[in-house]
Amino acid sequence: MLQIKKFGTGGPSIFLTRLERALKKDNLIAEEIFSNIILTDRYVNTDKQLILRLDGLYMNEMTPSELYNFSKNRTGSSIRNIALLNKVLSNTFGLNYSNLVTPHFTNYFFKKLNKLRKDAFDISRHIIYQSNFSKNCWNHFYKTDTPSSIIPNGVNLNDFQPLHNQNNTIYEKGLDLKLLASGNFRIHKRLQDSIELLKNIIEFIPKTKLYVIGNLDLQTKAHIFRIFRDKPQLKKHVVFLGKIKFDDLSVYYANADILLHPSWLDPCPNVVVEALACGLPVVCPSTGGTPELVDRGGIIVEDSFDFGFTEQYNNVPNIDYDKYKEAV
Repeated sequence: MLQIKKFGTGGPSIFLTRLERALKKDNLIAEEIFSNIILTDRYVNTDKQLILRLDGLYMNEMTPSELYNFSKNRTGSSIRNIALLNKVLSNTFGLNYSNLVTPHFTNYFFKKLNKLRKDAFDISRHIIYQSNFSKNCWNHFYKTDTPSSIIPNGVNLNDFQPLHNQNNTIYEKGLDLKLLASGNFRIHKRLQDSIELLKNIIEFIPKTKLYVIGNLDLQTKAHIFRIFRDKPQLKKHVVFLGKIKFDDLSVYYANADILLHPSWLDPCPNVVVEALACGLPVVCPSTGGTPELVDRGGIIVEDSFDFGFTEQYNNVPNIDYDKYKEAV
């Protein structure tokens, strides 16, 4: 029997969960040919053959502000205390201190956060990258001769298809534009920019609403709170749906007008695959692996990134609002 080992609740785990469901449904997971194989996304101590499905890399440039925001949202209290002290020292001693310590923190966390994936990367017999972007990221930092494939995330087309709700009961009636955003939102997903973009869109299409599916982390909530405080007119144009049952997702995708997905450096987002399978066009940036999925299934907005360390919790670049308005 094929063993599939999943960790966490993010994109890699979602992909492996759905793959496992599909293999079980087709009675393939118990095939004898798979009996000596483990499929996973990080290192597992085993004598079996390891097939690695690689996600992206953590490439955070750990400036004092980046480390502080990262520690508040992703790590335990011990790191938070160090990050707070580091930020205080940076505020006290200025840029010279920051320039001195940032490379050390960047290197330390790069190795620490990617360790289990790197360990698996080193011993795997075969590597499955989810996008050319993901492969290029890994090859930028680590060279390997290990055989590899690029297999994007997929969905079961029996679960995701263009099923329009003729009664239109899931969205407010009378809207001229129904935008959808979906995911587990952290700051690099740039949901806050999608909400800011509404200011530009409603000037031309007043009957517009953005529907948001999924959970928001504290940093994203804080950004959105400030947006609604400073621009209260936008609040009535945003509907937070929370987490939606898996069986209902396709109806939301199929009955929206556009999936707005400006996420910064997504390797291969499941939500984009789901939307495209439901016939929903996508507006996305040219960075990350998302444009490889979208191709002619939407509009790709020019963005820039060269492979290397970048702040992903403190200084995520804003979208170009004029370009996104034109795309919408």
